Amino acid sequence: MSTAETCICFTAFGTDLLVNPYRDKNADFTHGVNFAVAGSTSLTSVLEGKKIISVYKQFPLYPARLVHDPSPFHLFNVCRNHVVELEVINDESQSNEVVWRWSTDLDSYYLIKLLFSNQSLNTPASTTITIYNSLLGVLKISGDLHSSTMASSFLFLLLLSFSLFLRPSVPQPTICPFEAIYQFGDSISDTGNLIREGPAGARSYAARLPYGETTFHRPTGRCSNGLLMIDYLASALGLPLLNPYLERNVPFGHGVNFAVAGSTALNSSFFAERNIHVPQSNIPLSMQLHWFRTHLSSICHTHADCARILERALVMVGEIGGNDYNYGFFQGKPIEEIRTYVPHVVRAITDGVREVIRAGAKRVVVPGNFPIGCIPIYLTSFPSGDPRAYDDMRCLRGLNEFAELHNSVLQRALDELRREYPNVVILYADYYTAFQSVLRRATYLGFDESSLMKACCGIGGEHNYDGSRMCGSPGVPVCPNPAQHIHWDGVHLTQEAYRHMSEWIVGDILSRIQCV
Repeated sequence: MSTAETCICFTAFGTDLLVNPYRDKNADFTHGVNFAVAGSTSLTSVLEGKKIISVYKQFPLYPARLVHDPSPFHLFNVCRNHVVELEVINDESQSNEVVWRWSTDLDSYYLIKLLFSNQSLNTPASTTITIYNSLLGVLKISGDLHSSTMASSFLFLLLLSFSLFLRPSVPQPTICPFEAIYQFGDSISDTGNLIREGPAGARSYAARLPYGETTFHRPTGRCSNGLLMIDYLASALGLPLLNPYLERNVPFGHGVNFAVAGSTALNSSFFAERNIHVPQSNIPLSMQLHWFRTHLSSICHTHADCARILERALVMVGEIGGNDYNYGFFQGKPIEEIRTYVPHVVRAITDGVREVIRAGAKRVVVPGNFPIGCIPIYLTSFPSGDPRAYDDMRCLRGLNEFAELHNSVLQRALDELRREYPNVVILYADYYTAFQSVLRRATYLGFDESSLMKACCGIGGEHNYDGSRMCGSPGVPVCPNPAQHIHWDGVHLTQEAYRHMSEWIVGDILSRIQCV
């Protein structure tokens, strides 16, 4: 079906005039004729044997614009993967070059559709081929289509989708009307709890400049030069930035941030049994959940009342668990032993998810771990003289494989939770892929190619990181252009890196959150 045919159908429907088909000989053609035939294609028989590759782009999402964009299409862009055809080629030999070009030059993820061919594309590692299920019945856009009828059906569904959203009288999808966010986690999400937790926290690096210098011009307790992903998520949902639980005399009407830098998913006793030291300031997930219960008791007095509050909230359980492995790695535990921690860490996370669901949460997001083999602290601590230990981006393969192990076990556990709670939306947030997306498109995104694996705030060595002279220590310099760096202090990312990761994460979450 062509664009013109689709427009005729919906225009007629909007004016209460239905166009009769040409083959209906007893029909009234006063107001026009419909010559369309189901299954028809614009391709001639000469072209039918051609191998045609179409490349599709998902529009990037910019959270700062989601709330303020007055255009009628911004809600569409938030809640649906806005997919358009970028390029069509009919020479299969060009396919890999085309995939490389689009995948490295655009701020997006891509779908590759191979028509009229049984062959699969040899796609580069930087391209993510994803099954998108949010585009009105187009459950699978990637794959082989072997006939013009199937190709036409695909185009019909694609055009139908766009027609539905372009027609003003059709209700637009809306952002979920979240009234609050409840965040659990560690330094990836802490907006100020650690620096208020006690004397040790008050002396932490995050309590002093240059932390916070870019956006707040003062330290806020965020382990970055500015905003974190949770800040961008709150902005995208039209909510104020979350206040940390330990901050007094601040409003919590739109949620609470319970995350604490350095926190673990497991209780400290787990590490003590294995001769692993964790800081006294460690606030494990179990304590954060205790804070959560205490907070609920202050705003609702019955389970039903609390459930009504939580069903209108988004609950973020993580990222957490990374420190459980960090403490082991940096105290010399072999990776074989640390692998045995994974089931325990994942169980602690899923137990936390169960608790918030039992309290009444209906939409829960659980992020996975980062590719730790790409982080300066790990690259500095575990260098290898074997070139095979590194991937094409100079990340340590073994450590990234460990992060993938955690993420795969976590995702399987979330599948079990979905079966246990079929009426709750439980989403996995893929921080691993979001980070890799930023790293592989770094030059396009404006990052300095020569500094991709270097800390902006740091000193010494190949990665500008020295654990004995951390960012915030006297004499440790800050790069003049943090926005051109992915890594902030060798452990955490810059605001700019978090912003780009957030574009990926926010779009992914909102496209699957099942707004009603």
